[in-house]
Amino acid sequence: MERYYTAAQIGEMLGRKSARTVRRMIARGDFGDTLQDGKQHLVPASGLEAYIRARTGPAEPYQRHFTGDRPRRKIPEPQPLKA
Repeated sequence: MERYYTAAQIGEMLGRKSARTVRRMIARGDFGDTLQDGKQHLVPASGLEAYIRARTGPAEPYQRHFTGDRPRRKIPEPQPLKA
């Protein structure tokens, strides 16, 4: 039998997100299909695992914004002060 989680329980697992935020995520479909128990939607463990798996993994490689195709601007030499 699969385990189900409430919005408050998921909020604790995801780093103290509020239950309201998690309810918005549920309404948006971030956890897939849910089970409705009265007014409360329960998220299956498989939906929570899929959500976490889709948002974790190796980081993308760092890309520099400067492409190198443009010459750097020369900074003029400071002029000596006139007395």
